[in-house]
Formats: sequence, structure tokens, C-alpha cells
Amino acid sequence: MRTLKIFATLFLFSLSSIVLSGCDDGDTKKETTVAQCTDDADNDGDALIDCEDPGCEAACASLDADDDGVPDHLDVCAGHDDGVDADNDSIPDGCDICANGQDLVDNDEDGVPDDCDACEGSDDALDADEDGAPDGCDLCPEYDDSIDADGDSIPDECDICADGDDTHDADSDGTPDDCDDCPMTEECNVCYEACYYIEQQCGYPNACAASGFDCTTEDDFCESECMLDASCSAIASMISQTPDEDLEACINACDPNNACTTCVGSSCQESLGACYQDTACQAFMACSENCADPACVETCATNNASTATTNLQNCTCLNCGTDCTHLCGAPN
Repeated sequence: MRTLKIFATLFLFSLSSIVLSGCDDGDTKKETTVAQCTDDADNDGDALIDCEDPGCEAACASLDADDDGVPDHLDVCAGHDDGVDADNDSIPDGCDICANGQDLVDNDEDGVPDDCDACEGSDDALDADEDGAPDGCDLCPEYDDSIDADGDSIPDECDICADGDDTHDADSDGTPDDCDDCPMTEECNVCYEACYYIEQQCGYPNACAASGFDCTTEDDFCESECMLDASCSAIASMISQTPDEDLEACINACDPNNACTTCVGSSCQESLGACYQDTACQAFMACSENCADPACVETCATNNASTATTNLQNCTCLNCGTDCTHLCGAPN
């Protein structure tokens, strides 16, 4: 029995020596257990935290709970593999704040990496109305930015034009087009309204400029009224072989010269289409709109010469000479 006790004592002493072999740094005061080697204290009083103590290095290095090859005391992301870093930002995927982004780049210092910043340049954590939009980027302070019934990116409580798109304001007067009685200009008149209708709603961009409409005078107000009362399909028909009869009659009644315009629109479609694509020809049209005789037209053509100008002029006088005597002279 005594012999067994001696062997047991020797065994325990031997085991203790193995466990503490990595913790013996030669100081007077020594760590006595592996737990002490890894408790972030300085058990031997040598001014070195145990896991930074050369005498405990082996003990600390042997502890790797997540089995990622990085000792627990040096683990960047405890519980995950420090070696897996898909976006190469030095933050292992298991602890990545911003997947596929650089977690260490945070220019506004709000604790949210730039690549995941909801409000760049401001603190994402400040959200007084608790609507998920940080104060620095809140479109509608004190209200919920996520409530946007008309889908125009302006929250309902700050919507200027309910059921309309607040972001479109052609004349920059502060009133969105959908709620603007005269969306083309702050100085509203029927000509601007007609141009907006034709260009924006009927889908003929720059039609007014190409047709020589001048909304700063009342010269085209009568024709504008005709356009506003017509459907888009009727307006489209004015450059076809069969112009809308009612719209044609309305326009011609405004000015006898309009019969010329209607004829050119229906008879010279190809030349007219090419003219709309040619800057010189457009200038020719605007110039000749004010002409009262063929000599004036020739001057406009000379000053704005182009193939498109010549083709349109020839087509006009060949097919619409009777209606366009002020442009082409009396027919032979």
C-alpha cells in the first residue's frame, strides 16, 4: 500500500511538471496552472501579461477553441476561421461587418464601413425619427421616409405633388410638373402648355422649336389652342397622308399660311423628318416661318444651306406650291 502511494505521488508530480513546463519563465513567482497562463493576468509579477510572457507562450499557443490555427489569445474572430477572408479586408468573414467591402475604411468614423454606409459623411447611428434613414440623409425629418405612396422617392409627408413625381420640374419653379399648370416656364401661357403637351405627353421632343413656335408672343396662341384640344393621335396624323380633318381645319382657320404647313407635313414626310435631324435645316424652317415672299425664303435657305434644307425646299414647292405661294411664288 505504501509503495502504491509513493508511485501515485511521483505520478502527480510528473504530470504537474508536464502541464507547467510551458509556464516556467524562471521568475521567483511562477504560474501554477495553464488557466493562470491564459487568464490575461500577470501571475508571476514580471510586468508581462501571461499570454505575452515567453514562459507561457507554449501554453497559450496550445489553446485554439475554433481550431483555425490561430491561438485563442490572438484570434481576430473567435469561433470562426481567421483564414477565410473573401473580400481581403483583414477581417475574417465570420466577423465581417460589410461583406464584399473594406471593413477598415470608415471615413466618417461612425463605426460603419464606407462600403456599407447608409449615409456617407454622417453618423449612421443618429436617427431621431427612427425611420431607418440616418438624420444626415433624412429626406423628411420627423416622418417615416419609407412611406412613399406615389413611388417618387419623396416621402408622403414631404410630398409637394401627391400622386405625382416631385422630382420632375422642367421650369425649376419649385412646383413639380405633375402639379404645375404651366410646367415649361414660370411665365405661363397657352403656347407653353401646348408645347409641353406635344413634346412631353405625346412624345415629340423639340417639336415646337422645330416648327418655329415662339411662345414669347401671341402669334402661335390660336394654333396652341387647337393642339391642346386635340388627341395625341390627331397631332401625329398631321405628318401623315391623312391629317385629322378637325385639327387641320382648326389650325388653318388661325392663319391661311397654315395650309402650307399642313400640306408639307403630309406630302414631305421624308424630307421633313431629315430636316428635324439637321441643325441648319431647323434654322431654315424657323427663319422661313416669318417670310412673306419667296425672296425671303431664298435668303433663309442661303444662310442655312444644307442638303436637308434643299430637299425640304424642293419638296415643298413641288408638292405644295398652291398652298405655299408665300414661300414658293405663284404656281405656273
